[in-house]
Amino acid sequence: MMFSRAAPALLFTAFCLSLTGAYLTDGRQPLAHPAAVSDAQILAFDTIYGEMRLALQVGDMARFEELIALQMHEAQGNNAPEISRDVLPAPYAELRDLVMEGSVTSAQAFLARHPDLDLNSPQGRYGGVPLIWATGHTDFLPAMTRLLLDHGADPMVRTAHGYTVLHAAASPFNYHPVAKDMEAFLALLPASLIAETEKSGLTALHLALSNYQSSLVNGLLARGADPNAPPPAHVPPEYSPGQPPLMIAAGNVEMVQALLESGADPLATDLKGRSIIDAVSEGAAAAEEELQQRQSASAAEESDRQYVADYARARDMIRAAVDGRLARGN
Repeated sequence: MMFSRAAPALLFTAFCLSLTGAYLTDGRQPLAHPAAVSDAQILAFDTIYGEMRLALQVGDMARFEELIALQMHEAQGNNAPEISRDVLPAPYAELRDLVMEGSVTSAQAFLARHPDLDLNSPQGRYGGVPLIWATGHTDFLPAMTRLLLDHGADPMVRTAHGYTVLHAAASPFNYHPVAKDMEAFLALLPASLIAETEKSGLTALHLALSNYQSSLVNGLLARGADPNAPPPAHVPPEYSPGQPPLMIAAGNVEMVQALLESGADPLATDLKGRSIIDAVSEGAAAAEEELQQRQSASAAEESDRQYVADYARARDMIRAAVDGRLARGN
């Protein structure tokens, strides 16, 4: 599979590659062959994966990168430091499990047994709250969110890194393929959350674009998110500092279409003065070249060809928008 398809912010690609790739190296020592992975390593991988999700939900990128390093160390067959789960005190531990599993009926019964439980107090090393945990199970997100709000959860609560529930929903590991579920989820939250930024200045739309969360992008734009607001200049490179939203969307046809329909400016440039159409055309050409190389090696898959076709289609959509703007003289 062509890795250029992945969103820049999906650093956990390293996790997936090292777990399933048999012969990747760090330049010094080969990773363990999958057949040699022990039960203890599998348990460690599972623990790390769970901790990664919790870290990303609250915007703790330093902890996430630490976990990546630990996982790579484990995959290389070295003696990695002991990895412990973030254990919450009762009854919050049980509630987090129920919420993240999407067990709405069980969570409802649990909350009935604990009517005075504080749902807005940060818990554990990550400082998560139930509304943020709920973003980890997409199939039951609207129902779980509604349940928690009905029991006093505050949608305006922020994590230590400034993440709101919308930022958490846009984080990696969370994918929301059903548009109507995302619409129902967003309808439960205050509209003012859409423009809120986390500590580095990223809105939920910025994160959703970077992480290829198409249905969330559509929902945010439909509720007034600014399609022309670039991420601040000082954010980490994986969040495309200063790039117009259309440039971040690049080869994702659905996101490009949603941005254009919401008024994204196809003539905008990034901090270096590079135009959107130039950047996307370069990306489309690179994807086509990579596909040709993979086809020559008989390694191309159907999804690779679809990716290239989508990238070309997105480029053509942006080019048509540029031509339209120039023809109108604005």
